[in-house]
Formats: sequence, C-alpha cells, structure tokens
Amino acid sequence: MGQNNLLPPTIEYISINPSTQMVFIQWRPSVTDSIDGYIISDYGFYTVGGTQILSVSPSQSVSLNYPDVSKRPVTFTMNTTKKGKLSGFSEPKHRPVYLSSKTDSCAHTITLTWTKYIGWGDSLKSYRINYIHDGFKIDSLGSRLSTDTTFVIINYDVNKHYNYYISAIRSDGINSNSNKENVFIPGSKIPDFIIAEQATMITDHMAEVQFSLDPSSEVKNYQVTKSVDSVSGFQLVKKFPNYTSNTLTITDSTNQTTYYRLELVNSCDRGVKFSNLATAIVPVITSLNNDILIQWSGYIDWPAGVQSYEIYRNDDLIPIGSTTSQTSYAENINDLTGKKLSGNICYHVEAIEKGGSHTSKSAKVCIDLDLSIFIPEGFTPNGDGKNDVFLPMFPFQPTDYTLVVFNRYGFKVFESKNSDEGWNGLLNNGKSAPDGVYVYFITYKSSSGKTIERRGNISLIYP
Repeated sequence: MGQNNLLPPTIEYISINPSTQMVFIQWRPSVTDSIDGYIISDYGFYTVGGTQILSVSPSQSVSLNYPDVSKRPVTFTMNTTKKGKLSGFSEPKHRPVYLSSKTDSCAHTITLTWTKYIGWGDSLKSYRINYIHDGFKIDSLGSRLSTDTTFVIINYDVNKHYNYYISAIRSDGINSNSNKENVFIPGSKIPDFIIAEQATMITDHMAEVQFSLDPSSEVKNYQVTKSVDSVSGFQLVKKFPNYTSNTLTITDSTNQTTYYRLELVNSCDRGVKFSNLATAIVPVITSLNNDILIQWSGYIDWPAGVQSYEIYRNDDLIPIGSTTSQTSYAENINDLTGKKLSGNICYHVEAIEKGGSHTSKSAKVCIDLDLSIFIPEGFTPNGDGKNDVFLPMFPFQPTDYTLVVFNRYGFKVFESKNSDEGWNGLLNNGKSAPDGVYVYFITYKSSSGKTIERRGNISLIYP
C-alpha cells in the first residue's frame, strides 16, 4: 500500500540491447529521502496492477534480463520502497518498441511491424530501421515518421538469417531500441548473379538481348520482361521454365527505346531476383534549318557505365563522330553537299561498354534529303578555276535529273541530264554567252518516286 509522502521515480527511457537482449532502464530518482530502493514491474500483465520483476537499490539505471521483451510488448513501471512501504506506480509508464515480422514468399517481401514507443508523448520524433549483418555490422535501412509502424523489405535471399531492430528517436536525440527480430527463410538456392550483358538492334525494329546466369542456382524458372520506362511498367516478353543453360538470348520486336531485364520467378509466378537492365536504343532524328539532329536515350546499367557513343552515317565503317556523355549529335546538310548520298540519309549509334567487351548498336534512323539541294545564285565563267560552272549541288544522287537554262528571250542555251555536268557559260555555237540574268529549270525524282521541280534565276557575270 502506498503512502502520501512516498513518491515513485520517473522513468526517462527504456531500451533493449540488440546483441544481448538485455533491458536497460534509466530513471530520475524519487525525491523522497532515505529510501530503500525501487521495484521494477511488468505492468498490467499476468496479474492486476503488474508483476514484480526486480528489486534494485537506490540508483538511476539498471540492465536486467527479461526474455518477455522478445515475445510481446512489455509495459514497465516502478515503485519506491521505504521501510516496507510502496509508493504508487511511476508515471508515465514506458513501453519500448516491440518488433515482429511476417514473410510473404509469393511477394518475396519481409514486413516489419512494431508497436509505438509509449512514454515520450509528443517528444517521440521518428523511427529508424536497423539491419545487423555479418555478425556485428549495423546499417540503417531508412527512417519512418513517429506515426508509422511498418516497413517492407523486398528481394531477400533464402537460407539466410536476417536480423533487424527498430530505434525510436526522441526529439533530444535519445534512442530506444526494440527487441531484435531474427528472420530466416528456408528455400532452394537462388542464383548469385543474373546479368544483362547487352541489347543491340539487329534490324530497325528487332532487338537481340543477351543474358548470363549462375549455373549453380537450384531455382531455374526465368522470364524476360521489358518496359519503355526504366523504373516501372515492365511487361512479360517470354517465360523460360526450368532453364538450365548459363546464357540466354532473346529477340523481340520494338520501335522505341526499350529496357529489358531477366527475372528469377518463384513458385507464385513472381519475379524475385532481377538482372540489371539492357537498353535497346532507338534514336530520334529531326531536321531544322538544314541541321540534322540525332538524339537517343543513353544505355544504362552496365556495371562500369558507357565508355562512348559512336555515330555512324549510312553504312560507313568509320564513325563520323563520338561522344562520351552527350546523347545527341548534329551535322549540317550543307556539309554533305557533293557526297552524292542516296535520297535518304541514315544514322545509327553504337554504345561501347566501359572496361568491357559489349556494345549496343541502335536502330537505324533516316531522314529525307530530297529538298536539300544548293543552287548558286550566280557564276563567273572566266576560266580562273573559281565558280566557272553553274552546277546545282545535291547531298544525294538524284534520278531522272534534267537541268535546262534559258536566256531572257526564252531560248534554251543549255540542257543536261547528268547531275555532275553544269553549264560553263558557252552557247551551242561555242561562243560565250553574254552576261546577264538567265532562267534555270530543274526536275528530278525523290527517293519516294515523287517528281520535284525547281526553277529560278541565275546571274552570269564576267568580272
């Protein structure tokens, strides 16, 4: 029975040692003089009012062994003792965090659930999730708000022990640890590695993706998935049940940059371990003000990254450009004049793995150059070797080509069906044409078979 002048201590915090599971209690002593000591109780469990756990001499803290903290939430309280008398229970009563777990083998997740720390009121700031590995190393898996009580862990390995505990954080930085939760998931050995080696476009709309697998894996059901978003939205490409080879190659149709991965599938038909991503690159090509711009999404997830991107035009064996970090390349159509390319000009990009032997060739992208020709406004046929011939310049090889030049009276002074032959200023009789303005008329067919016509004025000048 308590007495009015006998006051209890005030518990400051309670924490559980994650290594020993010993309970540490710290309190502010009773203000009553000449006390005998304190009684620590498990409040409200087994018996009404609580069950006494330990009697201690006057002090401010104690470590005690109480295995129940690993089995259930325990609320602690204290009394002061003096000459056979007991004070009332200490307030507020404290309940440290109790941690439990649930494993979902289908979802391949471990869900940690804990009770809130009781005793700090509004001073409870947050929770930290801790992972003990290699026997003694402690890593933080993240923090949660003071209102949260769950944390989900994904992609665990079977036949491995996992140890977790929760730290409640007070606003002044004091930590209170929960019990340690040991999780063990039995099962068949899963692969130590699944590697996406490379993805390359073998045609403009067909990707070839290569993977390597751990042959020692006891689980051998796989599936390839893909997404146009490297983070989410992965869809099934093909399943590979009971796959025993240590390499896997698949082809898949795509018309845009696509990310592929290989997944280990569990008995619930869920992916539980994933390879890195392989990127099938499909560039985009645009033309503005005679500038051709090729842009592409970078190759991601090679272990050491990308060494360079090599840009190729048409079927050239030597790249026309290279970049280490940029994912775009531009060139001016005027720089191609005279190269006699086809009506369409095409490009592709090759990503080169840094420190490795893999490459990723992109799809080929093309742009129509049929309207991109250069027609001089004048020429000076004086035999000095400079601008002596009126000759339209094409960045491609035209077909069904005709060039006709008329004087101001409408008489034809020159005609050619050879795009390499221009007018040198001579008339049909071999004499030099007088200076002045002439009219040209050009026709040719585009690569799509459309007839293109160009007409305009050209000035013949004798310096």
